[in-house]
Amino acid sequence: MTFYYTDRLPNQFEDSQNLRLLISIFAAMFEESNAILRTLRDDMTVDDADGVWLDEIGDIVGVARGASQREDATIFTYRDILAADDTAKSFSDISAPAGGHYVGIGGIPDGTLFSDDDYRLLIRAKVLSTYSGDTIPNMYTWIVELFAAIDLVCDPLIYSTGTCDVAIESDIYLTHTQRRLIERYIPRAAGVNVVVLSWPSA
Repeated sequence: MTFYYTDRLPNQFEDSQNLRLLISIFAAMFEESNAILRTLRDDMTVDDADGVWLDEIGDIVGVARGASQREDATIFTYRDILAADDTAKSFSDISAPAGGHYVGIGGIPDGTLFSDDDYRLLIRAKVLSTYSGDTIPNMYTWIVELFAAIDLVCDPLIYSTGTCDVAIESDIYLTHTQRRLIERYIPRAAGVNVVVLSWPSA
């Protein structure tokens, strides 16, 4: 980089070593500044940002990182009276012959924040929903583009199940986070309820 400046010195200063040294110091400072700007440009994108930088983007978009949820979390179970030491079942005044469990529709927090990958998908979902329409074809395009961003090919079946109700059937496995993300951020008209009905197993 220094040669770019020193080669443009007028003839009378070509032999001045002090001036060349001074120019090289300033050129190094410019190059360092340019490197910092390149890093900001490259690392402050949804694709490449991580950690606190991704949080900064989420803050701009208006999406907090939030807590992760257990996959198909068991909220509580009945402890079998015949297997009182079975730690897979929790205490309850109600006993059932073989125990049982109840799964929450929204899951329960697992005590950790979203991973960068899940959070990145959440940010993309919010951004995509801001410029997408709210018709069923628009919903289809939104899902396809969202999963294409993480290199997944998804061809969902989307249809109306009644007035203000839309159902989605995915042809690929969806994690708990992805299902909830779709139901929360998919573009829709006011009052329209969207439910992910089915998806293949992992």
